[in-house]
Amino acid sequence: MQWQSSGAIYHETGVGSRGSSRGCRRQERAAGRIQQARTDEMKNNHIEFQKANEFRNAALADGWIAKPTYAPHEPIESAASLKHSEGYKMMIITRDNIPEYPNAKNRYEIDISIWGSDGLHIDTPPEYNMQMIRNGTKKCDNCKQIVDKTFRYSFAGRCCEQCLPKMREQYEKSGWCD
Repeated sequence: MQWQSSGAIYHETGVGSRGSSRGCRRQERAAGRIQQARTDEMKNNHIEFQKANEFRNAALADGWIAKPTYAPHEPIESAASLKHSEGYKMMIITRDNIPEYPNAKNRYEIDISIWGSDGLHIDTPPEYNMQMIRNGTKKCDNCKQIVDKTFRYSFAGRCCEQCLPKMREQYEKSGWCD
């Protein structure tokens, strides 16, 4: 669940981002560990910060409706929740930590997560492209093949029929949704 742009790696937190049960928290911690693996170049790169802002602006220009995710405490420019008329949802975090947190470890916080109208995760394209987002509903998270039908695993994972047993075994351990 990563995408690359100009050598930086982005992590999408779509899988395991819902709920608050013990299994959910375990999966969210795992997603957090992956997110921590992002390179320092990414976390301190103004160009990547600008690209994420351009992604949000292009989505808005294409008709997505946005609202601040953490209103009234944080502006829409740093945390936005977006909805598309076709049922797609997106969350974009673009925080510049220096003005408010001058001692922050990383200058920028950047994250783009997308879910299809079926509530399942979609890989984020390197640049905003609605057709690539639509095509993401047919893309397996594991093998990356485009298929006619995808299946849910875990909370919001999307995979093909061939990968389904492997993905469920990997993510749906005993107690995974308790």
